[in-house]
Amino acid sequence: MPRRTFDTKVIVAIGYLRWFFNYQREEIQLLLGARGIQISTGEISRLSEEFLLRFYILHTKHSLQMKKLFEANKGYILHLDGSAEAGDEITFTAKEGMTEITIDSWIMPSESRDYIKPFLQHIKDTYGTPLVVIRDMSKEISEAVSEVFPEVPHQICHSHYVRNLGDILFKHRYKKLRNKMVNAKILSKFTSLKKACLEGTTSKNKIVAAEHYWVMLAIEYILYPRERRSDYPFVLPYLEVMNRVIEITSMARRIVMWNARHNFGVGVVLKFDAYLKKLVDDKDVKSYFTTVGHIWEWFEEIRCVLRVSREFSGKEQNKGIPHK
Repeated sequence: MPRRTFDTKVIVAIGYLRWFFNYQREEIQLLLGARGIQISTGEISRLSEEFLLRFYILHTKHSLQMKKLFEANKGYILHLDGSAEAGDEITFTAKEGMTEITIDSWIMPSESRDYIKPFLQHIKDTYGTPLVVIRDMSKEISEAVSEVFPEVPHQICHSHYVRNLGDILFKHRYKKLRNKMVNAKILSKFTSLKKACLEGTTSKNKIVAAEHYWVMLAIEYILYPRERRSDYPFVLPYLEVMNRVIEITSMARRIVMWNARHNFGVGVVLKFDAYLKKLVDDKDVKSYFTTVGHIWEWFEEIRCVLRVSREFSGKEQNKGIPHK
């Protein structure tokens, strides 16, 4: 194109890498550089934004085809949702429920009725009135939808409902459980103990070496939930950590007893067993763990009935929860 340094193929390549595969600007720069295309990160930013604009224009040109598809399906189901990082503008999106086609998205300063109404009016003018609107529990969205689509019924998105329910149930209780576990300072001792195990893995006594390896693996297993991406309230890492502590405690106790019967002792195993016992017997930790655990079981039933998925499987966080 006239006055252009890079052609459309480069724009498309940058757009796919940036928005479909989540590559960073520096990564794209290296990939293009390896193919003889020298480009600055600033230019990559500009071209990636241009790609979005061109993609949006292409999408809107198909609005008539989308409308015909919705009419062939006897109407459309309108899903509404706004998303943003803290402090950023809102990306407000409309999706069609049966086809899962993203109808449109607008950038808004906030999720205010004043900004949502023009968006909904645009949807109405382009695609007509939906059969039903599915939304979260935002009052602003509710009022905007009622004004633009006064006769259309509303339904609450199950995922948003369960998230809000989980926040009500766990916000304070789970925070207290996490704080009590951290303040007990046992989890930090696990990390130190894991480092101390390295020397014992070189022991000529195979049993000693094996038990040092076991303690290292057990500590990794216990602490692993804290390293995974949390999706609160569907994933409660410290609840899972405590479940694993209880599971490992019984195994450690059996190893200590076996060693004792054979007049045998391994210092790191004894220390690990003592740490586990101290955490399990901590009255505050036990109290909050029991409370959160029982509520979690009920919460999981609600989540499963409403078919809302989460990262961990339901069985994984249910293990070890004490029952009445």
